[in-house]
Amino acid sequence: MKKDRIKYKEFYNGYSLYFKEGICTEGDQNIKEQIASLLLFESSNLKAGTLTTLDEYVSRMPKDQNEIYYLFAPSRQLAEHSPYYEMFKSENKEVLFAYDAADEVCLLAMQQFHLKSIKSAENWTRIESGGDSQSATVTIRDADKKDLVDWLKTTLGSVKVNEIKSSSTSSEHPCMITIGAEMGAARHFLRVGQVKDTEHLAFLKPTLHINLNHPIISALIKLHKSDPATATLVAEQ
Repeated sequence: MKKDRIKYKEFYNGYSLYFKEGICTEGDQNIKEQIASLLLFESSNLKAGTLTTLDEYVSRMPKDQNEIYYLFAPSRQLAEHSPYYEMFKSENKEVLFAYDAADEVCLLAMQQFHLKSIKSAENWTRIESGGDSQSATVTIRDADKKDLVDWLKTTLGSVKVNEIKSSSTSSEHPCMITIGAEMGAARHFLRVGQVKDTEHLAFLKPTLHINLNHPIISALIKLHKSDPATATLVAEQ
């Protein structure tokens, strides 16, 4: 691999699925990690098309970082514009991009690599986002904020949204969803049909984070009173 990455990439494209299957079916963690050393990913710190290994990621980690972060997305463009990646970008934290569902499944099966925990970007974002925050000037009255949050809870229902948290940041995203469980595991359950209908989504305990500084959320404060039908369509997107 080190001598000729181009040839290895060609080999990897043909046989990577067997590596991932081996990681998922192997019970010995040491063997899992030996196989995982062969995996390739794109990285937020490298240009598009350049692949890196878990060993190389670990070698670039700051000394005080104890976790390997990855983000599942269908493409690099979607990954780089994801609200879950935004916090990593602002803190210059490297994230591995996983484009294949099999990549995520084998990372979930591993849980750690070289004593470094493997965590999805969504899980880290959920922990870091915490409760209500104010990192920018709030221009919305507390009464209006409470009114909007109460309306969203009623409109979306307790199954779709277990909790709503507000923040006032410079984020380019109007909102973000986090869940009480590991997002990668939840995606796997959805793929294999273990979560069959809306009622079963309640165990995920989804939390809606709204950005009060975003124009869409600001407009929704007035819209849900002047045009409830349209506001409901916006809220349910």
